[in-house]
Parts: sequence; structure tokens; C-alpha cells
Amino acid sequence: MAKKTATKEVTKSKAAISAKQLADFMGVEQSKVKGLAAYCDAAQQVCNAFAESDLKESHVATMALLHCAVWLEQSKAKTVEQLSKLPLTVRYMVITAAEADKA
Repeated sequence: MAKKTATKEVTKSKAAISAKQLADFMGVEQSKVKGLAAYCDAAQQVCNAFAESDLKESHVATMALLHCAVWLEQSKAKTVEQLSKLPLTVRYMVITAAEADKA
């Protein structure tokens, strides 16, 4: 009788950031945490759209989301034309995270 070998596949969840993480990253007061939640969601949508798939949780994906959320908050970008001006640093982080997911 052959023994079964257990294989464990680790499935990563979608990359996401919380308003508290963003507030800590930006160094803002905890009283402004609630106002940052919209930027967290928007950053996730922008980064996933740019990566052409859902980013999986990783350090690079988290950093891309944090930087994107800060940029969205500071630039107040809302139109497609404004969003197309996403900084190259953030684009690079998104691409790196997406490529790491495929590997």
C-alpha cells in the first residue's frame, strides 16, 4: 500500500490595505482614519486595473497600494485622464507585484 504524500498549496488572498495602515503610513492623526477608507478601496481598484488582474497579498503589492492611496489622496485624481498620470514608481511596484504572482 503506497503512502499518500501531503501537498499543501498556499493560496494568497487579494492584496488590500486598511484605513489604519494608510493613516500609519501617512503619519496622520487617528481621527482622520475614517476619511481614508475610500482611498484604500480606490487604490485597490486602480492597482488591479493597471495590473490587469487582482494583485495577491505581498509586500510589494501592499507598498504599491499604500503609495497609490497616498497619491490619490494628495492629487484628488478622479477622472481616467487624471488616473493615467499615476506615478511611474507606483506603476513599477504594481508590475513587479503582478509578475511575482505569476512566478
